[in-house]
Amino acid sequence: MLDSPKTIYSVPRKVDLATLLVITVFYACLFALMNLLRVDFRSFLAIGGFFSFIGISQAILLKGESPRAASMVAGAIYLAAIFFFSGAGFNKSLYPASRIALFLGTPILGVLLGYLGGSCVGGIFLIIDYVRTGLARFRGDRPADTVKFDDL
Repeated sequence: MLDSPKTIYSVPRKVDLATLLVITVFYACLFALMNLLRVDFRSFLAIGGFFSFIGISQAILLKGESPRAASMVAGAIYLAAIFFFSGAGFNKSLYPASRIALFLGTPILGVLLGYLGGSCVGGIFLIIDYVRTGLARFRGDRPADTVKFDDL
């Protein structure tokens, strides 16, 4: 067992150009996969917005100190907003019990999807960390966060 504390990967409050490049590649792969699966435009917006909302929430909510909780809160809020704005709860053909079940179940599902989405977003930053560490070892450099402007 390792003696070091566990690192929780999440969206940092400050990002550099390499991080922005990897995030852009993630969105490009996500949208290419959705295009390959012939997903409609509204789903593009919903899924892209979901991951964006999760990432922004990890960096901003709770001062970035608890990314898991921030992801769960963001997922519940986002899915409830999608449910509300899509008008699913106002469908007259649904039984009242079905509307209540949808109303109560949507935030619970949002918490679960938020946690999964937050794990995916954190996984991206895990990959970024491994790539940076591997490149630093390959080049024989110090990690990027220890390089000072005076050294350049």
